[in-house]
Amino acid sequence: FLGVEVQPVLTAKVDVRPDGRGPCISVVQAEILGSSMVEAAGKNFDVTSDNIVSWNVTPEGETFIRSDTTVTVFIPIPAWSPFSVSSVERTGNFVVGQVVSQVVPRFLKQLKDDYVVWADGDDSRNATSNDGDMFDVDMN
Repeated sequence: FLGVEVQPVLTAKVDVRPDGRGPCISVVQAEILGSSMVEAAGKNFDVTSDNIVSWNVTPEGETFIRSDTTVTVFIPIPAWSPFSVSSVERTGNFVVGQVVSQVVPRFLKQLKDDYVVWADGDDSRNATSNDGDMFDVDMN
């Protein structure tokens, strides 16, 4: 992004919802790896995210996976910043929106592929994806 390499590292917790209708995946820790500038900036933000995964059945009897994802990013804006709060919010909303719109569909595909392997009797928990990094994001 903008010629700077940024690698997000998220630690997530998976809980089964009490109604048994799927998991809730919550980010419990987030950090950004990259150059010293990127990592220094990464120490000044916090992310909360919940991804509630469920399944629904259409009137035609087809089952599909649904994901309701919320992401909140907290970042202090120094008083001396040349950027207004609204411009930082617009940029942040754009970046987070791009990431979520690309990563969540990949995650759901991976979840589906893993489920199919598990449902076929393979309990090895080996990764089923060879599609590269789930967090590779095209910002163009």
